[in-house]
Amino acid sequence: MNERRNISAAAITSTRVLSLRLKDKHAPALREMACAVNTVWNYCNDLGMKVLDRERRFMTGFDFQPLLNFEWADSGCLSWQPG
Repeated sequence: MNERRNISAAAITSTRVLSLRLKDKHAPALREMACAVNTVWNYCNDLGMKVLDRERRFMTGFDFQPLLNFEWADSGCLSWQPG
């Protein structure tokens, strides 16, 4: 019986959720930042998958850094020009 209790106790994980209420005046800045983060995330995922398919290796942050040349587009969102 003790073994069963130890196994179930080891399998339990807890997650904490932080809830914030933000005023509407911050919404445009947060949307802009979210767009920038999403653009970088998608670019790195796409590039990482291409390198994995071609070279069978995972890219590190050091591999990504020289390739991340970003410029602000007219739309206010981040756009990249692959280096």
